[in-house]
Amino acid sequence: MKNLNAIDKQNLDGAYGATAVALDWPLNLSEKAQKTLGYLDGAVFLFHYLGRYVITDESLWLTEFGDGTMESPYGFPRADFDTWEEIDPWLASQADDLEELERELNEE
Repeated sequence: MKNLNAIDKQNLDGAYGATAVALDWPLNLSEKAQKTLGYLDGAVFLFHYLGRYVITDESLWLTEFGDGTMESPYGFPRADFDTWEEIDPWLASQADDLEELERELNEE
């Protein structure tokens, strides 16, 4: 796992974000979950942070932040979970959306 500096926008002094631990993806993922990771390779990352598992994108934001203005754009992690076992079902559910998007793009 490469060194990723995750950001907790609720704690801008960096004390909390620095405690985030980047994790490798589980090895026993379902085929659909693996397909999602293949599609989003390098664009989603898994962290353990403040007792939760957080999936974030390239922004590396660990927490929800902002109000949507130019001064404070709205951002958030893609998902967060209480348990390791919740990761696979969420990734698998994303595969259906990605397959639909791929079909739509191929129809154009």
